[in-house]
Amino acid sequence: RCSKPLERGICLASMKRYGYDTSSKRCKSFIYGGCGGNENNFETMAECRETCKDKSSEDESVPDACLLPSEVGPCKGKERRFYFDQKTGKCTEFVFGGCGGNGNNFMTEAKCLESCSKSSEPKPDGNSCSQPIEVGPCKAMIKRFAYDNTKKKCVEFYYGGCKGNQNNFKSMEDCTWTCEQKIPKPEPEQGWSIADID
Repeated sequence: RCSKPLERGICLASMKRYGYDTSSKRCKSFIYGGCGGNENNFETMAECRETCKDKSSEDESVPDACLLPSEVGPCKGKERRFYFDQKTGKCTEFVFGGCGGNGNNFMTEAKCLESCSKSSEPKPDGNSCSQPIEVGPCKAMIKRFAYDNTKKKCVEFYYGGCKGNQNNFKSMEDCTWTCEQKIPKPEPEQGWSIADID
């Protein structure tokens, strides 16, 4: 698994993932398209390091994606992308080759700013629970969990990999803890019971 190359896959989502790079002998971030690719693909740096026995310390790890330079990659495509330029503090357009590259690579300027500007994307909170379940326009099939206001409970759904909203949790536990704990439960209906009858 860890000896396979880092592969973007055939879909067009832009998701940050981690894989083991055999040339540098460490885990690093890369952009995954959402489908295809191979097993050298982890959701967290910790999972990659544990599976692939990457011994590099946290201090030596790949720098935050927003601090990396723009990287065209080895392929010959001409995709319009944005990267965060730490010198100017702005997101700048560049031409991406379609594979390789690094994590400082965003489909839109808005996504770049959302990920790299000082006011980063808000984490799901109690207000997220009132939002509708939003798959988003991308075509990945990522298992996620959201609070269903009709059913009054957290349910599984498949996220497309981009856009969407904050009613989107990586685990059922996160959804339940955030939403079901904060939503008041209805009081039991008052009715007669056998104990009430003399």
